[in-house]
Amino acid sequence: MADIIVGGKRIPCSLIILDLDGTLIDAEARFRALAEARMEVMSRRFGGEAASLWARFSGVDPAIGDVDMDGPLAKAPRREDIIVAAVALYLTGIGWGDARRLAEEAYIEADRLMASRYRAEALPGIPETLERLREAGLRMAVATNEVRARASKALEEAGLLPLIDVIVGVDEVENPKPAPDLIVSACQRCGVSPSMAVYVGDQPEDLMAAEAAGVRVVGVGPRVEGAEMHIGSAAEIRVL
Repeated sequence: MADIIVGGKRIPCSLIILDLDGTLIDAEARFRALAEARMEVMSRRFGGEAASLWARFSGVDPAIGDVDMDGPLAKAPRREDIIVAAVALYLTGIGWGDARRLAEEAYIEADRLMASRYRAEALPGIPETLERLREAGLRMAVATNEVRARASKALEEAGLLPLIDVIVGVDEVENPKPAPDLIVSACQRCGVSPSMAVYVGDQPEDLMAAEAAGVRVVGVGPRVEGAEMHIGSAAEIRVL
């Protein structure tokens, strides 16, 4: 156990659980690269109409490479995100069963394409902060609405994987955030009571999930100003 300092508040804890996108790594760059890869695959495999429908439903403007950070591509768990693509295919005349299967195949292909073009980058100050927290004896976990394999790869690319004890992806729990399942699972896997854990995230869903799980919550960035504690970056967390 150690005491951390967040926004001037002293908090005793044994475990820090972190969101992935926007908290540890540059989310906008990652989602722009993902949108480009998926758009390319959808267009090549199914044609311009399907790709255009997918972009509109996903919150992507391919003309300028913009991604709505409140849209499905950025916010939806993968299982829901695939349904968005399946609906786009269904509206072009493909039966639902085939549309669902083809959408999943297209996303797997887009993952491979993205992997050849993009490497995740840690946000400024994050590697150094995580190293200090670990040196103080704190355990570190990531709980994310991303699937575990993709989260692990992003952490590895960003040089953060060796600093993380436990990763819980959305494919390993029944319900994504804002349900508490991911955070509860992280506490269980680390053998730490929620009362001795802190969750750090940059979205309102993070705040709701943390409160439901019974852990302290630290909001990062402008989207979670209603959090119990709020800082501009996870890199501002200090060890007493």
